[in-house]
Amino acid sequence: MNSFRMTLVWLALTLAIYGITARVQKRTGYALVNPLLVTMLVMGGLTTVLGVPHQTYFAHVAILNYLLGAAVVALAVPLYVNLRRLRTNLWLSLAAMIAASVSSAALTLYLSSLLELSRTMQLSLMPKHSTTAVSIEVAHAIGGLPALAAFLTVTTSIVTAVLGPWLLDVMGIRSPCARGLAYGLAGHAVGTSRAFSESEITGCWSSIAMTVNAVLTALLVPPLVAAWLAARP
Repeated sequence: MNSFRMTLVWLALTLAIYGITARVQKRTGYALVNPLLVTMLVMGGLTTVLGVPHQTYFAHVAILNYLLGAAVVALAVPLYVNLRRLRTNLWLSLAAMIAASVSSAALTLYLSSLLELSRTMQLSLMPKHSTTAVSIEVAHAIGGLPALAAFLTVTTSIVTAVLGPWLLDVMGIRSPCARGLAYGLAGHAVGTSRAFSESEITGCWSSIAMTVNAVLTALLVPPLVAAWLAARP
């Protein structure tokens, strides 16, 4: 089978599994039926069984990676539409985002030291609360493993999308602003997707939180790690 046909096959399988899972989740409301999680597990298992290298599979579905970038840029549209509504709590929310980003990085560093994790694991954990693209670059810059950082980031975002709605409901958090900030700060792009499934305004707040958190991670984590390493004997 030639390369073009293989590309069509892998794209069709990936999109079909994602689409079917999304419909099932929408009808059942079952959080564990997360489209991204199910697609990752099914396609990962399928490529393993068939002996298809990850690089080969990724090459065939590379257009999805390109469209992901376009989708992130498209988030600007609902932000612009809801700009007036977002201005209401903007400064208070910005303060909350900064506090969450700083505390997340510091807490990760403290807990990983307390658990006596290896230095490589610690440095790979540091940027996990940002987007995958940013966490990879930051991990590379501070001496962590980019692949491990990407895995930890994706895992964090999926866990947020699966358990986040239930946890927020249990805590009685109903505000679209608060829910959006939680999804964006903890769940990144996957969390933002989950936020938009609740409401457009929730998704907008999640988009803002995801973006601000990515910028803060890139700016704060490297000097924080440098200071930590310098203080260690």
